[in-house]
Amino acid sequence: SKATVSVLYCPPLPPLFMTLHDASIHVFSGFCSSVVSRTMTAPVERIKMELQCATGAGREGVYSVAKRVQASTGVKGFFQGNLVNCVKVGPQGALWFAATEMLKEKLPGPQGEMKSFWAGSLAGVLAQSVVFPLEPVKSRLTLATGTYKGMSDCLAQLIRQHGLKGVYKGWVPAMAGVIPYAGIDRCAYDRFLKHAPPSNYTPLLCGFISSSIACTVAYPLALIRTRLQVQGMASNRPHIYKGSWHCFTTIHRSEGVTGLWKGLLPSLAKSAPASAVSYCIYEWTKRNLAAVW
Repeated sequence: SKATVSVLYCPPLPPLFMTLHDASIHVFSGFCSSVVSRTMTAPVERIKMELQCATGAGREGVYSVAKRVQASTGVKGFFQGNLVNCVKVGPQGALWFAATEMLKEKLPGPQGEMKSFWAGSLAGVLAQSVVFPLEPVKSRLTLATGTYKGMSDCLAQLIRQHGLKGVYKGWVPAMAGVIPYAGIDRCAYDRFLKHAPPSNYTPLLCGFISSSIACTVAYPLALIRTRLQVQGMASNRPHIYKGSWHCFTTIHRSEGVTGLWKGLLPSLAKSAPASAVSYCIYEWTKRNLAAVW
């Protein structure tokens, strides 16, 4: 009967994930934007890591680090480790952009800043966890000149010396840093984009501002992660820290509060333009792919 049919009928539930067509656009756009932006800012990334890993009270400036790298390895030294960087940030950016867009649609609650924050945070944890084993490889290839034959050799030596635990060393502070960074970055970007006048350069400006805010807030956790990952990799980088909290207290005691933000300036000089370029290329690629595909 009609009554029986109406009782048994259940309307189809909305799909949990976005369509393959939409996901492909977000993944491809995110991959391209991340690789291009990271390559453009590779020299600043090298200087930032050198400053982050400099222990003690002595402070080497940006210019002196750049001069030292240029003298020891030439221009190519500024792009050392960029291949593994791209192998890492390409999939990471693809996952982050696609997962953020999906979570903004599927998370419960009204659209707004809090949904953007949690969508960015959860997507950041997912993307960072997937590619995290490449993080210590990137750090070692960037800083340990001539020690490894390549990416696979570095990863093999890391696993041989420290096991799988060594590959995920610094994961906890990394995730603790990803949550505020990715959340604030996406929340601020969406808010600025909503209120800014439409223009081809609007994503560039919004991405620059949102990344600057997010990077400043989450920077101490990124510093701790880097210190944990690179200790013991060379004779001039001995094992000092027993864990995340010990690293934090040691830096605070020996280098002061400002030591927790050591290398912030080159980090901002790298992350803010990289994020701005990434958002701009992502929006441009997504818009053009949607128009022709």
